[in-house]
Amino acid sequence: MKTMTNSKVLMGTIIAFLLVSCNDDDPIPEMDGDVYYLSRVIEQDTVYALGFQVASNVEMVSVSAASTYYPAVNLEMSYSSYFYYDPNDAEYTPEVPYPDNFVFTAQLLGGEVLSASDQLQNDYLDPVEIVSAEFQGGGSLLAAWNETEGAEYYQIRLLDQSRNVVYLSQGLSGQTNSYTISTGSSEWTDGYTPENEELLTFEIMAFLYDSTNSSGKLQSAAITSLSLNWQN
Repeated sequence: MKTMTNSKVLMGTIIAFLLVSCNDDDPIPEMDGDVYYLSRVIEQDTVYALGFQVASNVEMVSVSAASTYYPAVNLEMSYSSYFYYDPNDAEYTPEVPYPDNFVFTAQLLGGEVLSASDQLQNDYLDPVEIVSAEFQGGGSLLAAWNETEGAEYYQIRLLDQSRNVVYLSQGLSGQTNSYTISTGSSEWTDGYTPENEELLTFEIMAFLYDSTNSSGKLQSAAITSLSLNWQN
């Protein structure tokens, strides 16, 4: 098994930090922005970057994020009320990003402009260390890892070679240090069944919430990845 280095980190793992009403015919436009630390291991080095996400109860056409310390970045649309920014490998560095206040600016479908801000705090997570990932026979994978300090919960996922999420666990408590994936689990995407020897990416994602905010914003996400050939 070898460590994977090039992957979209949180695509498909949207954190709901803004509750909006879907029943209002003419809602008052609202938006909220979230900046958080990202960490992963690339070529055996732990490296860091920043991720961003913005949600709104109205349609947006463009979103940017900027601070006094960092240049502006343009977020990508997942759908019209949710934009995100997922850094590429080249944007990760050995230095932990400087905590700063970020201003998010969104242009709405009707031409109006909304803004919101989020202060990045000092707390961040390092990726977990995978102790083992062994097949137990009968299409069952048992993974064990050393907990990372400060993690509030974990999620496990598997991705195919096109980076599609084919398995996503429920949230696991921060005290969890092992997990079993089996072919009979209901957590495979749309009943996906892996083929024998199929190359998949196994990821453990550790999450920490922003303790200064009650709406479920992220503070940090740390991802550990490895590739494996599935065994039925």
